[in-house]
Amino acid sequence: MPPIFGALEAGGTKMVCAAATAQGQILDRLTIPTRTPQETIPELLAFFRDKGLSALGVGSFGPLELDPRSPDYGVIQAAPKASWRGCPILALLRDGGATERHARALLRLPDLERQLEAARQLTADRLTVAQTEALVDSILLAAAPPPRRQPTFIIKDVRLFLNTITRSLDIMRSAGVDAQCKRQDSEEEILLTIHIPRRTG
Repeated sequence: MPPIFGALEAGGTKMVCAAATAQGQILDRLTIPTRTPQETIPELLAFFRDKGLSALGVGSFGPLELDPRSPDYGVIQAAPKASWRGCPILALLRDGGATERHARALLRLPDLERQLEAARQLTADRLTVAQTEALVDSILLAAAPPPRRQPTFIIKDVRLFLNTITRSLDIMRSAGVDAQCKRQDSEEEILLTIHIPRRTG
């Protein structure tokens, strides 16, 4: 089978995808609007998937980091579209078994560094979608702030609570509710019996 090459023109308003032979015969073509990376990248991967590409050429809006020695190689830099700034478009598109579901999982990560780290592991270990989602979940869990502890109050003097009950009963009586409270004290406990009539007046 002759080699098939993919081409992507990634523009600010639309993405043009194509699959062609070495002689330039267009085998398939797709144009989609440029939305957010979370919406657009999966559609690009869905188009190129199962095409059996020998290579993929990408022309992208940017600026794009083009130095292969840079850790940000293939990353969109200060793009006019804010949602694309820092998007590792090369890592998300290059071969390695990635699909649109892989991309959706990676794009859940909030920053470039973690997206790139996960993309490298995806490619190196050829992770399945489920493994990629588990990887992303573990990264997000590790980065999540610890749950805020509820304040704990230790009050040894129960008179504070008894006074609160007394004030509540006084409020009810002032509103016309004849609420009564009987108190029994013992060495182990204080027993309060509160009577509140169902009807007033």
